[in-house]
Amino acid sequence: MTKKTPQTNEVHRERNALKDEPGLPEGCVGPQDAKRGEVAIYAFGNIEESASNQFFIYFQQILTIAMHVHPMLLGLILGVRTLIDAVTDPIMAYITDNARTRWGRRRPFILVGGVLRMLLLIAICVFIPRGGHLSSNSVMEAQKFANEAVVTAGKAQESAVKIREQIETAEPEIRLKMLGILSEREVACAEAIQKMEQNRDALVEDVARRKGEVEDKQAELDTIRTEFAESPELEEKLIAAQGRVDFAEGKFTTADQLLKKMNKAHRQAIATVELSRYMLDAFAADSTAPQWGDIAAAQARADILCATAGLEPLSLFEIDPPPPPQRSAKKKGSWAKITDGIAAFKAPENAAQQKLVVFILIVFVLFALFTTVNSVPYYALGIELCPSYDGRTRVVAYRGFIDQATRLLMPWIPALCFSLWFANAIDGLFWVAAAIGSVGICTTVLLFWKVRERTEISTVKKEKINIFVTMWQLAKNPHFLRIFALYALVMLTTGMFQLINFYLNVYWVMGSALSGAKIVGAISMIASVLGMACIPLINTACRRFEKHRALRFGIIWMAAGAALKWWCMNPDHPEYQIVLPFFYSVGIISVYTILPTLMADVTDMDELENGFRREGMFGAVMSFMNKIVGTFVPILAGVALAIAGIDPSLEYRQLPDTIFRLRLMDSFIPAGMLLICLVVLWKYPLTRRKVEEVKSELHRRHQAERAGANE
Repeated sequence: MTKKTPQTNEVHRERNALKDEPGLPEGCVGPQDAKRGEVAIYAFGNIEESASNQFFIYFQQILTIAMHVHPMLLGLILGVRTLIDAVTDPIMAYITDNARTRWGRRRPFILVGGVLRMLLLIAICVFIPRGGHLSSNSVMEAQKFANEAVVTAGKAQESAVKIREQIETAEPEIRLKMLGILSEREVACAEAIQKMEQNRDALVEDVARRKGEVEDKQAELDTIRTEFAESPELEEKLIAAQGRVDFAEGKFTTADQLLKKMNKAHRQAIATVELSRYMLDAFAADSTAPQWGDIAAAQARADILCATAGLEPLSLFEIDPPPPPQRSAKKKGSWAKITDGIAAFKAPENAAQQKLVVFILIVFVLFALFTTVNSVPYYALGIELCPSYDGRTRVVAYRGFIDQATRLLMPWIPALCFSLWFANAIDGLFWVAAAIGSVGICTTVLLFWKVRERTEISTVKKEKINIFVTMWQLAKNPHFLRIFALYALVMLTTGMFQLINFYLNVYWVMGSALSGAKIVGAISMIASVLGMACIPLINTACRRFEKHRALRFGIIWMAAGAALKWWCMNPDHPEYQIVLPFFYSVGIISVYTILPTLMADVTDMDELENGFRREGMFGAVMSFMNKIVGTFVPILAGVALAIAGIDPSLEYRQLPDTIFRLRLMDSFIPAGMLLICLVVLWKYPLTRRKVEEVKSELHRRHQAERAGANE
């Protein structure tokens, strides 16, 4: 009689779960697939990971737009985080594959990692250094309206003055067209005046706040000169303090210049409205011989309106002279743009941002560690939950459905954070983190109590293989390498260019952080609904046409959607973007639903060839290799943004060349990269028939081992 140990007790519990397995040849027996309710609870456990990953994506966008952190610096931070994540994944996999606890091999780690990760999200928003970099939401919206008003009022006044010079001698038909233009200009300027009046106080308060910061930093500088007059540290402290003064003065100058521009645009808009009304009234008096009436009255009304608004008077016919031609600056190379971003971090005036970047680095490293503890055993548990060929697709489909359901709300994070409900984006992000944490902790605890582990583990004691030998064995597996190549190509494509679409909407298509976030949220919601609707179709397609064929179609569909972005990202018709989810999003949900199921098939082939069951290690080594690639993805993404020439300090005034390069990186370049995946999928070997043969042979081996153990 064999001696009972915790390990053999676990084996006996697993034997009780054995039942006919769908997909095996007739007469074969295997582990029972989990019931739908248990699979659903497992899938709900993915809410925590999906929401936290999305949280960090939008956190990165807020750092760039609201706190003006250079994208290149964020790319470097994300690269470090991903490298740490890659190193720790195999270690965690080795631990969870060999763990034997009363709660199983996977669930304790899922619980601890998940809860810690949720608590970290809240801590980020509470302790993040805000410094002088964080812009308020009201100021960002006021800046948007001010920039729009400057353009609208300037063009409208110039148009009205030119019409005044030409309309008296114009033919009747031309006059009608001119007056139609005047009517449009009058309405546009009246709307611009209303928006400027609504947002002027926010800019005035921002200028006053920036001026106060300059005075405070100057006082600090004077204090240092006095207190450290004889200290050897004086020069170093003076440089740092002067840098802070320069930074505050730069912020004050930018805010003051924008307010002055808006005040001038306000005067121009008033002049345009009065001049347009004057000409419309004069022409209406006599359609053949215009009587201009009293131009002085129109000027007087304009002067009164300017005085009421606290503005200097402006002549109805005063137009700014064209700016003198400027010699175009020599374009910087890509490497120069990257080094400029690093140099900006080291500059004394960015001392506050240095603290912020260090804080972000620490937070991202902690997030990587907690993610490893949670996600490695979670995905290994998913492979074990439904061992059959089609059952694995069902697990991923359920998980993908919940992931898409989570994404219905998550894309609205930036729109919520940038809304005027909150003083600034970080305040809004705190409540988002609290909501995510509350839901995520509950679903993680539910998974821990309700989901059971099931797999056939060999009862024959075998010598454990060193973790590095195991990683090397897996890394040489040709089936594994094929899946890795697909993951890497898709990850490079989506990871490098995923932020570009958001920046295009904010800086070009919509011209506003809030408006850009709203349209991205709406499009993402449509994409999530389509993704949820497509998951059952993907599941059906995998059963009918096999997984690798369904994956080919998804990649082609995704590439078509990427290429369409060239035409659908249009400032004149932002609604064209509604077309994109029907292609790109449907394709990407197909890819990320099918690829994990292909990896599960590879684990069976590995056990057949090597005799070890290593779901956790397979997932971790795949994660390790992907994250080695992923280490460079955020860096390459930052490099791509630097090459495009994006400058957060320019806000909504990005250069035309920058917009052109961003559009290329958002459309044709990722489409071409995706099509390379079709080459990797050529003659894919692990078909349904092959996998069923492998599982049948594995089950016969397990039966023979159990029979030998009982003798």
